[in-house]
Amino acid sequence: MSNFHFVTHPSLRKRVIQMGNCLYLLGYNERTKHLIFTEDREGHGLIRFNSKGPQSFPELFKQYPPETGIIKHDPQLNPNKEQSLYNSYLGDTPILNLFPGDVEDYINRKNRSKRVIETISWTP
Repeated sequence: MSNFHFVTHPSLRKRVIQMGNCLYLLGYNERTKHLIFTEDREGHGLIRFNSKGPQSFPELFKQYPPETGIIKHDPQLNPNKEQSLYNSYLGDTPILNLFPGDVEDYINRKNRSKRVIETISWTP
């Protein structure tokens, strides 16, 4: 998977940025402990799986379905008590069954910064 923003500023820790962006998609959840965030030679973000545990996204999401393994509030891992779209009330809804405005409604249910809103709603 290499669908993360390309970061050109040399002082930014790319993998930290990738993981931060990933949290809104995969969730503040135990599932992220199975992932390794790296980059390719061009600087694009890559996600690899730890050798122990699931080795694909279908396996990962089978092991951690919506609302399973959520880190509800941890001062370091989830200080703003965020919940991913996948772990929200929309988590079991197939994408094709979503209505216009469903994602926007999820985003607007909580007071979020412009940066967080852009991260959640960004699509490649």
